Amino acid sequence: MERKRSTSHHKPPSFVETKHEEKPERASLVLKVPPAAKRQRISTALEDCLQSETAEECLTRLLAVKDVELTNLASDLEKTVGSLGEIWKKHASSEAACLMVLRLTTTLLLQAAKPLPQSAKELVVSFLEDADNTEVKIQALRCIGVVAKHHSGEALLQQKILQATQKESRSTKHHAVRVECVGLVEWLAEQAFTNSTAAVCGDLLLVENTVAFLEECSTDDDDPRVRAAALNALLSAHNCGIKLPLSVYHKAAMSIQDSMEDVREAALKIVWKMGLQNPDVMTDLKQDVTMHLRLVDDAFIKTCDMVNDISVRVRALATKLLGDFGAVSSKFLDQTLDKKLMSHLKVVKSEHERQKELHQTGKVRDWDTGKQWATSAPKPLVEPEEVNLVSSGACGAFVHSLEDEFMEVRLAAVDSMCRLSLASPLFGEQCLDFLVDLFDDEIQSVRLKAINSIRRISANIELREDQLETVLGVLEEACPEIREALHSLLSSSRITTTEGLNSTVHALLDSLKKYPHDRESVWRCLQRLGGNHGNLLSPLVPKLLSTHPFFMSKEPDMDDPAYICVLILVFNAARQCPTIPPLFPRHVFRHYSYLKDTLPALIPTIHVGIPSMVKLNTGSSQTADRRGALFMMEIFSRAQQAGSLPRLDAQKTWQCCVDDLLTIVELHTHLSATAQCAAMFLQSQLLINKVLEALSHGMLLSSDVPTQVGVSHITHCIKELLLHGYRLEHMFVDLPTHLVCGGRMVRVVAHCLQLLMNMNTEIKDRDLQKLKQTLIQRISTLARFCELHKLLLPSPVLPLVAMDTTLVANDVLVESLKPVVSNQFCTLVKFSELSNVQLCRAVVVEPHELGREDCVKFVSSLALCICVNATLYHVKDLCQVAVQVRFPDGKKLLFVPKPEEVREVGVTEHRLETSVIISHGMWTDACGVEFCVVLRHQTDVEEETSLVMEHMYTHKAKAGANSAQEGDTLGTLVISNRVMVTIYPQDTTAKGFNVFQ
Repeated sequence: MERKRSTSHHKPPSFVETKHEEKPERASLVLKVPPAAKRQRISTALEDCLQSETAEECLTRLLAVKDVELTNLASDLEKTVGSLGEIWKKHASSEAACLMVLRLTTTLLLQAAKPLPQSAKELVVSFLEDADNTEVKIQALRCIGVVAKHHSGEALLQQKILQATQKESRSTKHHAVRVECVGLVEWLAEQAFTNSTAAVCGDLLLVENTVAFLEECSTDDDDPRVRAAALNALLSAHNCGIKLPLSVYHKAAMSIQDSMEDVREAALKIVWKMGLQNPDVMTDLKQDVTMHLRLVDDAFIKTCDMVNDISVRVRALATKLLGDFGAVSSKFLDQTLDKKLMSHLKVVKSEHERQKELHQTGKVRDWDTGKQWATSAPKPLVEPEEVNLVSSGACGAFVHSLEDEFMEVRLAAVDSMCRLSLASPLFGEQCLDFLVDLFDDEIQSVRLKAINSIRRISANIELREDQLETVLGVLEEACPEIREALHSLLSSSRITTTEGLNSTVHALLDSLKKYPHDRESVWRCLQRLGGNHGNLLSPLVPKLLSTHPFFMSKEPDMDDPAYICVLILVFNAARQCPTIPPLFPRHVFRHYSYLKDTLPALIPTIHVGIPSMVKLNTGSSQTADRRGALFMMEIFSRAQQAGSLPRLDAQKTWQCCVDDLLTIVELHTHLSATAQCAAMFLQSQLLINKVLEALSHGMLLSSDVPTQVGVSHITHCIKELLLHGYRLEHMFVDLPTHLVCGGRMVRVVAHCLQLLMNMNTEIKDRDLQKLKQTLIQRISTLARFCELHKLLLPSPVLPLVAMDTTLVANDVLVESLKPVVSNQFCTLVKFSELSNVQLCRAVVVEPHELGREDCVKFVSSLALCICVNATLYHVKDLCQVAVQVRFPDGKKLLFVPKPEEVREVGVTEHRLETSVIISHGMWTDACGVEFCVVLRHQTDVEEETSLVMEHMYTHKAKAGANSAQEGDTLGTLVISNRVMVTIYPQDTTAKGFNVFQ
């Protein structure tokens, strides 16, 4: 109470009570004690443990001291270790006391200096030798491992630990202790191998001892859990670089017949690993030691034998590992496709060899006297003079795997066959029939895996007509992913006959009629088919084009999808076969000119057999691309030279450059990304100059122009400038880092322009302060980005980094912002650095545009599911892709697809297939809902705060609402085409309502 009264005139009594009541409770834990007093307290506690009959309470007090620290004096540590050893011996019967001593010893030794004294090493080893309880032994092994890892450089300590661990492993009966011993020995082996050099023979000897111990445990231990741990330890040691002796391979080969699943799995991995690491090492055949096999062949045979294992996990693993044996001999590889043992894998000894063996063994072959029972009994299964190189269970390994009831095994078999086929083209031809049979598998993922595998090996195979019949049957599959994969397979395959090609084309046309959404995929397939089979297609051209040798045929409709497919096919074939163009009727040449302009990526340039009037319209594509590249370089030169021109002339030059670059975007696909990126930099500079011109001419205060319209116009330009900054950073892949910094600088300039505009208008001080605070955040973000990528911060921004804009007067701030906004850094970009830039984009394939006549009707306030199918190009972060839905009232919703709804199609191409669930109240008329794919991104600041003036005038000026219809909103960037779907939510009581219309 006196304490409270003495402090009551400084602080409120309640606060003083709370503070002074808590402080004494924590003083024993956090109060710093002098080192001498701390050592004395530890010694006293240890003496109490020795004198007490139950040491648990004293040890608990010692463990409660969180900052236990010993001096570097060896005498203090030795004395403490000696006391702990006496406590351990005295209370060895108490499990709790032993566990506390282990924990305390581990804490002390981890803080001790290196090297450890001899007494500490002996104490660590004695813990394991003197422990009686199983739990104490396990904890002792773990504590020994922690101490050994901390003092990993002491070879003598590791040698003692290894000896004690081996002794304990051989003497203990509990499997958990032996498993811990194996784990500790594994670490000792890896550590000794890491420290071993040519000058350190002790570490090499330690490695040999540990490997020998693990090899012994892998086969001789009675418990399968210990055997599995020993085999896994050997595998880990092999992965670390330790060269295992060949005896380990033979023992692992014996262990693959173990009754325990984990043991077989670990042994199989060792056989696989050693077979691949030492492929040409010769090993004896089990049935005849006089015969030898390559180690990779022997490992392959043993792995094939495991595909008949009782465990699904082992079968799947064995089947998966088979695909890595690319160096196996072809005779063993061929045997995996036949369940019967092939004759060339049977080694038959000659009569001379058999007589020689009898003579060497001292046995004389004579007639049977009948005095001994069954001396001449027949052996119908195996002849005595035959030796099988492959066991009967290993024959037809892939056949067994493909017939397995579990799809995991079948998937692994397909993958392994594909990898082996890539290494051996002859094997790919042999396994083609088996892969084609999997097209009828009941599991969709297996069918898809088989299709993709055949596509990967298609360069080495040819499809026969009977195989092609099975392949074309998959075109009726309802799954779009499988149909698209099959289109890729057909486009890369080689067909051998004209009949097969004809049936393929008609099957694709029938599939397109049934699934019109596959149009783009079918077009690409027919393009490749025509280019690869020009000679086979030549006899089919009159039939496909419906021409007659004597009568003039009717001109087909260009809106017919089947006719467009046929034209794509024959035009690509005509490029390789010059005899096809003379077979074209007259109207086909006109259609060629039309399709060459509308589908330039699918229609090639044909130089032979085309009339001259058509040739004038279709020059060489390579020449056109070369001219486009030269024209773009000329534009870049003009844009950089315009910086030295007067302001108005520079503006006109940059605008002309932007128009020319946008024209290149439309005409040259492979140059579009570079041209669009360069145009965006120039557009950003034009927007900056436009805003500066408006501010300098007093547009905001002009009596001729309403203030609301002027503010909305400038705000719209600033918002577009911000979006350009985000587009430059997130929509262009492989953009150099300093140009990404330029995109961030564009956003800083836009923010400065917004601040300058708001300081010239009537705005609340609170909103102006928010705008200044967000400017500080944006500049800090730019500075961190430059520091992370080791870039120099742009010089105009340097004065603003150390400035607190919220405390600076407006006049001073304006003078600091002028150099930032007047620096024309966008025109100083080296456009030659944009040659490798790729544009992140998407193409919405589904849904299609639906007008008022084809509107989708549904019950109001209920859900409507719309499938969205889009192709993504050059999207790095797929998690940021979303589908944006915009309703007629301007409301926007984002739908983030699941990870499994985005699948990889190519190296930089992905397919998005998701469903969007929308709902709305009753409408009086049908209206359009807009769908597009957007890319989400992290903004520098809360952008809505920086656009304060937009919120002030959106309800007053019509121009302010136009920005909401631009497509891009801050935080999302539209990367695809926009599809308008007309929907009509109706009430069920409406007259004439029919939801099925």
